[in-house]
Amino acid sequence: IALRLIPKVLENHAKIQFNDVKGALRAMPQELSKFAIKEKFEVGGFEVRTIESIEAVYAQLEDSLLGGDFCAIFNPQLALKGQIKDIVIDFLKQTAKTRPLIREIAVAGPTTDWYKRHIHNPNHFVKKWPDGKKFPTDTILLKGSVILLHYELRNELAIKVTHPEFYQSMTTIFEALWESI
Repeated sequence: IALRLIPKVLENHAKIQFNDVKGALRAMPQELSKFAIKEKFEVGGFEVRTIESIEAVYAQLEDSLLGGDFCAIFNPQLALKGQIKDIVIDFLKQTAKTRPLIREIAVAGPTTDWYKRHIHNPNHFVKKWPDGKKFPTDTILLKGSVILLHYELRNELAIKVTHPEFYQSMTTIFEALWESI
């Protein structure tokens, strides 16, 4: 390379590196927002967190499901699509080892039957919500918190409410539904 071209080559390399860093910095807020808590507030014993993005929703779901005994109302037809079934099978294997008490009311449908066939935990019970009933948002009752999860591509949402009276109210509703099915 001619000596007069070396400064130009170095300058081009520096520009490329600068643009790569600049591009990464521009992309960072969007990538971080996938895991961001969009809103959190706390007053006394009352705490609410809302989380958007599919990664954050599934991170919340994993923390919840591996957190011990829980009750849930959910629609497998919405939640258990594609590769998520593999994650659920892994979860069912893990919970079979830890044996938390799990009671779930699941919207009836073909995926509910698939789900029930894969449960090999003697402390895991599933009852079917009657056919034709809509229930688009999953509800998990766990350790004094009510977790609402909604799965809809690019419109995901997880809300965790920690409040003793609200948790008790939702637990009472769950128990009434459980007994009625």
